[in-house]
Amino acid sequence: MYAFGLCIDRNYLTPGLVTVAALADSLTPSARRGTALRVLTLDLAPAHVVLLAHLAKRAGFGSFDAARRSPLRTSRMADTAYISLTTYLRFEFTPAFVRRPYLIYVDADTLVRGDLTAPLHGLHQGEIGAVRDEFNPAVGASPALPGAAERWPHLKAGPTTTPVSCGPVPQNWPSSAPESDAPCPSTASTSCTTTRTP
Repeated sequence: MYAFGLCIDRNYLTPGLVTVAALADSLTPSARRGTALRVLTLDLAPAHVVLLAHLAKRAGFGSFDAARRSPLRTSRMADTAYISLTTYLRFEFTPAFVRRPYLIYVDADTLVRGDLTAPLHGLHQGEIGAVRDEFNPAVGASPALPGAAERWPHLKAGPTTTPVSCGPVPQNWPSSAPESDAPCPSTASTSCTTTRTP
């Protein structure tokens, strides 16, 4: 019914493996069989992808797929010690790659300690959930989303959210946005919000 999406590069392979194991531990065996695991990467070696695939199979996930992607130039705001280009791969998940009605994006260094699927039950078709970043709560006042406040001034001091943290992947979701059409991030005002997609 849903897929977990992770963006993993060579620097985050070990944390990514821990995240996959934690995701498996958060689900019952029957729930894992119906769950897909999708990984986007810039630079993982084929052996690393095989390792992830074997872990996903051994943990009991229903399917696994990995793909190499490069984020669109318009989605890149910074490449620093805090934010790498891999961070922006989260915007490159497409329905054709996910092949599930829901995608739950999980950072590759997340220790999952509970059921992440619960917010899906409150979302309707065409809605995207967003989770507020508790460590970087305001756009332009922290290292999260560098360049966002300058690019979209109306977001300055608004909450920092991960707009694709959980939610249905709309069937008309573009495989990639045009270079000139820079998307504007969600402006959530609570710890979990929904935004209607076009």
